[in-house]
Amino acid sequence: MSLFEQLSRNLELAKLGLQLSQNRAESELPEHVLDAMASLKGLPQKFAQVLSIKGMNSDSNPYLELTESRRIAPFEQYLEWLHSALGEEAMAKFESLSPEGSAASIGQVHSAILKSGEKVAVKVQYPKVKSAIESDLNAIGWLSAPIAGRAHKFSLEAYKSELRRSLLLETDYRNELKTLLRFSRYLKNMDSVVVPKPIEELSSDRVLTMSWIQGAHINEVRNWSEEARTQVAKTLLSLYLHSWLVWGEGHADPHPGNYRFRKLPSGIQIGVLDFGCTLTLADSARSALYRLIEPDITLNEVDAVETFKALGFNAEILNPLSKKLLGVAKILRMPFAASGSFDISTWRLSERISEHLGEEKWNFRYAGPAQLIGFIRATVGLIQYLKGLEMNISWADILKQVSDNASNYESIKHHGEQQTQILETNHNFSRDASHLKIQVTQDNKTKVQITLPASAAYELYEIIPEEVAASILKQGNNLDEIILGIKKEGLRKRLLFQSEYTDKRVSIELI
Repeated sequence: MSLFEQLSRNLELAKLGLQLSQNRAESELPEHVLDAMASLKGLPQKFAQVLSIKGMNSDSNPYLELTESRRIAPFEQYLEWLHSALGEEAMAKFESLSPEGSAASIGQVHSAILKSGEKVAVKVQYPKVKSAIESDLNAIGWLSAPIAGRAHKFSLEAYKSELRRSLLLETDYRNELKTLLRFSRYLKNMDSVVVPKPIEELSSDRVLTMSWIQGAHINEVRNWSEEARTQVAKTLLSLYLHSWLVWGEGHADPHPGNYRFRKLPSGIQIGVLDFGCTLTLADSARSALYRLIEPDITLNEVDAVETFKALGFNAEILNPLSKKLLGVAKILRMPFAASGSFDISTWRLSERISEHLGEEKWNFRYAGPAQLIGFIRATVGLIQYLKGLEMNISWADILKQVSDNASNYESIKHHGEQQTQILETNHNFSRDASHLKIQVTQDNKTKVQITLPASAAYELYEIIPEEVAASILKQGNNLDEIILGIKKEGLRKRLLFQSEYTDKRVSIELI
């Protein structure tokens, strides 16, 4: 993108910002404002898609129109982009291409029929969209926000960096192709959810060709029978819990244009589209997430603080509200702790947390890691879908099913750019420890017993006195190997070791 093009685009962004500020009633946005957001593509249209999530159940939400906009580039121009990206030989494999298409923030999608007769979706990236996104991101570099009413400003560098990373990653269609293959493996035991199958020989860094997924939009599903809507609600929640607790990777772009719903003889099937925006959680983070929502795991104030830290929250910013975090955990657990079906409309998640924290809500928000933006967006999306379906389901039952079935699924680990290895995981969240217990006994009587957060197991060198560590080594136990084993196997409930020290016995156990 030339300097002139950047300046012109920045001017258009400034005009759009002014128009949006003058039309604060979102349900009454003028057509020319929507046209501007659609024509600019990139960040403005992505912004509109994010705004569409919270209001997806309102027929007056103007941003819904931009989740699958019909404001498309001329078909002849689309064909030129496609031909330029694939070449003559690949183009010959298409029997026909539909002139009807939809415009997304990064690319334009049309259906096509292959010579084999298969119907496919062909997504072509807009020329220069990557440089346009980079230009837009540079234009918002002034962002800052206040913390808890204090005079100084809180740096949003981490959030801007995460926004840049996720948006630019969406322009990498080869990465999205790999992600589709990965989710296909995740879903091999879940027939109720399907993702497009990519066609590698008809894809490139700017084109992604994949199987066509037919289905109804969520606004149609709201008129289905109670039984069908209940199945949809259960499947959405199951997909959400499997994503974040079992696979450690979730779809993070849940706007209505990315979901399709079908009634099959075998039951309901949900199609999930567009995997340019996903998020991967570290094992420690997904384990912490499980400890937060599993009502059978007892948490105290210290546990709650350590669990939020394990999720990536900033300890220094979190510290002033440490005594309130247990209350936040209880709010997060409400649907899972409910006896029987839970009415999602009574949760009021954001409002309850704000009411509980008061002015300290700002500390909580800014303590949160930027990397969780995608997870939060996925959570907001789930809540909105379930609200729209108006069906109460048992969250506890589905959480138990997901936990019990976790060992049937695969965890994918990457080795280099070209190779992936599939490893069977036997992760059972009910076996995750919440505490580290250190006990010293003498003459079969407990002399000392200390209980710490389970994460303290990673810091055994800081906990164990040097003379005890030396005694452990003499008895053939290597502390380095024990710590390495914890990092490999996670914080599973188990006895880490017992050691005789003079006339005392020391045992350290994850419980």
